[in-house]
Amino acid sequence: MVAATTQSVSLLAQGVAASIVAGLTIDVLSLKERVKRIDEELKQRFLAGLEGRILTSLPGMGPILGAVFW
Repeated sequence: MVAATTQSVSLLAQGVAASIVAGLTIDVLSLKERVKRIDEELKQRFLAGLEGRILTSLPGMGPILGAVFW
């Protein structure tokens, strides 16, 4: 553990790699939020119809799986 805390080696492209990873992290979090909003919209639209409410009354059938069958 001591060796890890005293390490002073840095890689040539370490700053560039960190910048790329930070940018990709922001992109992934943004896409995760977008998927969450799309899932919620699909759920609302699916449950707005009689067929959706009937399908989701089956055990294990949610709005996402139900939309596949519909």
